[in-house]
Amino acid sequence: MLIRVRSFSLSWLFISFSIFACSSLSAQETSLDKQQLSACGYPDLPVIVDGSNANKSAMSAMHQQVSEFVVSIEGSLECLDKAANQATPENAEIINQLYNNGVDQLNFIATQYNEQVRLYNRYQQVLDNSMILQNPYNH
Repeated sequence: MLIRVRSFSLSWLFISFSIFACSSLSAQETSLDKQQLSACGYPDLPVIVDGSNANKSAMSAMHQQVSEFVVSIEGSLECLDKAANQATPENAEIINQLYNNGVDQLNFIATQYNEQVRLYNRYQQVLDNSMILQNPYNH
């Protein structure tokens, strides 16, 4: 069983910028362009498997995806941080909201991942204990 997680993408980044951008600002004042924001786009969220019935291979694949996600989103956050330093105060506020969203995504994935690893470990411990009980040569 896969656990569905919310997904935010680069299109959300542009939509958010469009919604929050102040229409009274001239094109020159909104110097934060789409090309700069596209370089800061968030990665797709990794697939989080159900640790209570996943095998080692699925858990390893999830670990790899989560590790890649963390590295990628940290790069996106660094990019947004640099963009905020170069932006107008209005745009910096928008970028800060996007940055906070990225941190929320990172924390959400970390929480989900850790929960599934704990479930997997408990499940494996139960299986190991039942194998010991079933072994007729175990005294």
